[in-house]
Amino acid sequence: MGKQENVVEDYLNDQVKGLGGFTRKFAYIGRRGGADRIVFLYGTIILIEVKTTAGKESTLQTRERRRIRATGARAHCIYGKEGVDQLLFDLQVLERA
Repeated sequence: MGKQENVVEDYLNDQVKGLGGFTRKFAYIGRRGGADRIVFLYGTIILIEVKTTAGKESTLQTRERRRIRATGARAHCIYGKEGVDQLLFDLQVLERA
């Protein structure tokens, strides 16, 4: 993960904390393509791949995200701070519904 992605990860962590949730760094042992963070918020667990706005999800990451979603779990790739804001907005809308 590049330095700029760390800025987005830190932003995600701070925003989730501000909403009463928390994140954890996620590392696959002996496997590539895993998500960067696990988000715990509003009774939901979401695996997140973090990218800068100029970043690109690798084929391995896309495949892994699809495998996770196929089980019914939530997994997203978010791009930049705008992606963080959109994800959290969507979660707040779902929480209120």
